[in-house]
Amino acid sequence: MKKKPSIIIALCVLLIIAVTYFAQNIGNKDTIKTDSMVMQNEMQPPETDSNSAETSIDNQTKRYIDLAEFTANETQYSNTQKVLFFHASWCPICNGIEEEIEADSSRIPASTTLIKVDYDDNLELRKKHGVTYQYTFVQIDNDGNLVKKWSASSLEKVINEL
Repeated sequence: MKKKPSIIIALCVLLIIAVTYFAQNIGNKDTIKTDSMVMQNEMQPPETDSNSAETSIDNQTKRYIDLAEFTANETQYSNTQKVLFFHASWCPICNGIEEEIEADSSRIPASTTLIKVDYDDNLELRKKHGVTYQYTFVQIDNDGNLVKKWSASSLEKVINEL
C-alpha cells in the first residue's frame, strides 16, 4: 500500500516535466517562426522611390550620428539643435535608448541632431560639460557650449526635454 502514493507522485512529476518540455518547445517554434519572418522581411528592400529613400537615409543620418561623424562635418549641423548623448556600451539604459532610436529615428525631431559620445573615451568632453554618469544628454550651441543638461532613461524622456 505504501508504494502506490510514491508511484502516483512520480507519475505526476513526470507529467509536469513532460508538459513543461512541450510548452517550452511550442513557444520556441513560434519564436523561431517569428524571427525567420522578421529576418525575411528585413532582407526585402523597402518599396520606395529612389528620391524618398535618399531623403530617409539623409534624415536618419542627421538625427543620430556618432561624435567622429559630427566632428568631421560640424558645419553641416549648424542649423540643427545639437544634443550630445553620453553613451556607454556596458550601460543597459544607454543601450535601451539606442535600440529605441535605431528602431525609429524619425521620433527625433528633424531639427535635432543626437550625437552619440562614448562615455569612457571622452573624459575631456565629460569634464567640460560636468557629466558624471552615462545616459546624460547635453544640448550644445554652435560653439560647443552647454545650453542645457539632463538625464533620461528612454527616448520619450529625451524628446520631452528638447
